[in-house]
Parts: sequence; structure tokens; C-alpha cells
Amino acid sequence: MDTSANLSWAWPWVLLLLPLPWVIRRLQPQDWGQAHALRLPLAQFSAADQPPLTARRWGPWALWVLVLIALARPELDLGSIEVRQEQRQLMMALDLSGSMSELLDGLPRLEHAKRTLRAFITQRSGDQIGLLVFGGEAYVYVPLTDDHALLLAQLARLKVNLAGPGTAMGDAIALGVAQLQTHAEHASLILLSDGLNNAGLLTPAQALELASQAGITTHLVLMDLVADPDLEAQIQATGGQSFSALHADELEQIYQQLHQLEPVTPTRHYTQRQALLIWPLLAALLLAVWLRWRRG
Repeated sequence: MDTSANLSWAWPWVLLLLPLPWVIRRLQPQDWGQAHALRLPLAQFSAADQPPLTARRWGPWALWVLVLIALARPELDLGSIEVRQEQRQLMMALDLSGSMSELLDGLPRLEHAKRTLRAFITQRSGDQIGLLVFGGEAYVYVPLTDDHALLLAQLARLKVNLAGPGTAMGDAIALGVAQLQTHAEHASLILLSDGLNNAGLLTPAQALELASQAGITTHLVLMDLVADPDLEAQIQATGGQSFSALHADELEQIYQQLHQLEPVTPTRHYTQRQALLIWPLLAALLLAVWLRWRRG
């Protein structure tokens, strides 16, 4: 939220009318004032009854300026409010098994994964995103959060074997479903792994059945591995897709594709404004009363 305050004008072009009285006076015929003047017995009034010449000159001009300022509608911008609609929830599941230390295009697979996830997260500022990790067991590393700075900081700290040896893919999917099931309408799970399930309590098939029942779209990204047809069909049954990345650039392309598949949370920005026209109008009214009082 932007809390800065700035003065703005709704109709600033109205201020262009400022010289209008002077222009009209210059353009009217010289004898117009005499032909249409109201003749008064001025001799009856003493000089003391006349308003000062200075008030006669600047008073009408000041009134005109104040009225124009009010018509231009000065407003105080109190900052903008970001309103998120139908906020999406994404749970990122990352494999930390020992094989993620193996090299892919010159870098450990985990480093490629962390770079790709970092770029993906920074594109989705309006989403709630969580991070779970899995190896021999699955853990929620960062619950669903709007604090993407915290999420990225925690992502940078991840290391291989942090969740134990093995690949509990089924348990990771089930844990992601448990985190997302209260947000099923706008929730998705994206799982990244470089191996097949060989640990945990649930098989991927059992976990994906839970995802289908809960309405959680589940995507699977495999590094340096191709999904078998049965697993691919089970992923598709949740409404998700499976991908295979044999090179680092393919991994980046896959997450760009996922960015397109999963709509970003729409946001709207509303500017808070406080109208100030009452003040020049009030000043004009007081000035008119004062000038009338001075004339008696």
C-alpha cells in the first residue's frame, strides 16, 4: 500500500479561464459601460463610504480565482490500496533427495531447481505460495504466505538430504493436498523431483486420488527423467500436466508454461482521494461577505 499524499486536480484545465474577465473587459466597446451604466446620485455618498480602491481591484479577482480553484476540484491523493480478487494458492513441492546433488548442465540439479522456482515466485506477487520439501519424508517448510521475501530467503537455504534419504513423492503430494484442500477452488500443487517414489507411506497413485477428490490440480515436473504413462494419466486426472526437463533451459521453459497454465491472482489498485474544493468555496464565501460588509 502506498501511503504518500500528493495534491492533484480533477479538472486542471478550468484554471485556463483565469484571464477570462480581463479578456472580456478588453474586448468590450469603450462606450458599453456608459450606455448601460446605472446612474446613481453619487454626490449623496461621502468618500468615507466608498470601499478602498485596493479592495475594489483585488476583491473580484480574488473571488474569481477562488471559484476557479474550487471548479478545478483539488484533491489530496492519500495513496493507493491494492485489492486482490480470487487469490490463488500455490504449494511448491521440491525434492531434496541425494540425487538432486548430481550435475545437470554443469550445476547441481537442486541449484537449477532453486533458480527456476525463484524466478517463478517473483512473477506471482499476488498469490499465496507455500513450500514443502521431501526426501525420505515430507515436511511443510514454508506455509502458504503472502510474504514472498521470506519464502525466497527460505528457498535459498535448502540443501540436499535435508528431508532424509529417499523420495517420498506420494507423501509429498498428500501433504500438499492437505495444505490446499480448504482453498480447492483456486489451489494448485506443483511438484518437482528427479526420481520416482521409493519411500513414504502412500504411493503417488493413492495421493493423486486424494488430490482428484479434493479438486487440487497437481502438476509434476521431472528433472532428467520421463514419467511413465500411468503416472502421467493420474496427473492428468487431477487437471494437471506432467513435464520432463532433460536440460536446464527446458526446466525454465516448463515453469514459464506453468505460469501461463495457472492464472495469476488479479489485482486492482484504488486511489484514495480527499476532495478539497470546500476550502476555496468557503474562502470565496467569506471574502464575498467581507466585501459586501466593506461596501456597507
